[in-house]
Amino acid sequence: MKLLKRSLLILMLIPILGAGGLSILLANPQLVYAQKTMMGQVAIFHNVPLEEEASEVVRAAINQIAQSNLYQPDIQIELCLNENSSYPDLHPFSRGTAYSFWNKAVIYRCQPDFPSHIATFQWLENQYELRTFDLEWLIAHEFMHVLQYNWKPLLAMREPFWKVEGHAEYISRGFKNDGALPGKISRLFSEKDKPHVGIPVFPLENGTLQNLSYFKYALMFQYLIEVESLTLKEVFNDLRSEGEVYHAMISWFREY
Repeated sequence: MKLLKRSLLILMLIPILGAGGLSILLANPQLVYAQKTMMGQVAIFHNVPLEEEASEVVRAAINQIAQSNLYQPDIQIELCLNENSSYPDLHPFSRGTAYSFWNKAVIYRCQPDFPSHIATFQWLENQYELRTFDLEWLIAHEFMHVLQYNWKPLLAMREPFWKVEGHAEYISRGFKNDGALPGKISRLFSEKDKPHVGIPVFPLENGTLQNLSYFKYALMFQYLIEVESLTLKEVFNDLRSEGEVYHAMISWFREY
């Protein structure tokens, strides 16, 4: 009987110990990566030497998120690259071109090219169409999620997806106080009815692409902040649905 109880206890402990070990690895990327390079307040974890242009991209991303009221000069961010590393696959909810948790931004399903300031990817979901994103935007977007977590650790779990992503996109894309909301809403109308392959995107002037749904979320966020004059806290406390906010924005646009 004692042997049976001991065996059952061991079986119960295995998943607990496994989860504990996973948490330790996630919290300490230096255990997985060969190199760590400090660039100001950002620690980059990587396995191959970094290109000189990496500092330009990281600095540009930091300058972008500094426009957010959530930004703190002393915040420490860890950027984990995906070159020859198992780390990006460790998180049970890893997804997309990149993702963030705690103080970590992780490059995931894309190939970053620091000299060209772009990230490329080919996914089955898009019928393997080659797509290019702006690397500075991509990293700034993930850094914004780090700021969100630092502000409210459970924000991503409790708040609507469109608000969390719209906020990150609003800052990382430089939409804040750009005075271009009406023109961008017109662009949204022109792009949303076009045929798309896979996840809808549209081209930008610099030759990269933008996710259409994230664009919409950013415009809705911009509308709430700059037209309805809500504070960041008020936006996240607003009980209106995504559809209600979208229709409010469109009604304003038509009367503009």
